[in-house]
Amino acid sequence: MATTRLALTLQRKRFVLTQSHPFQRPLERDEWALLARVHRELDMDPRLNLDDVDIEIQGQTLVLRGSVPSELTRSRIAHTVALVEGVEGVDNQLAVPRAIVAGAELAR
Repeated sequence: MATTRLALTLQRKRFVLTQSHPFQRPLERDEWALLARVHRELDMDPRLNLDDVDIEIQGQTLVLRGSVPSELTRSRIAHTVALVEGVEGVDNQLAVPRAIVAGAELAR
């Protein structure tokens, strides 16, 4: 499957948009509008660290990939994008580095 990667910079965060499609068709107007709404919502939360987050759009489903600094950030990102009008599903594949997860387990 071919993948087209697009990068956007919005005010204080850099977003990488990924589109997977066997024919590398351009994004439709409604897909661009959906991504704009998603980015607007993510940009409103200054607590979110999105330095290594990729968003792939497959129809109305978003696939989140990359790594984030904590499980809380992972959950917040998924929850935020799931509430955006037009998003029908979220496949959260964001990873939290093992050292952070292990440290959280030891702290309990």
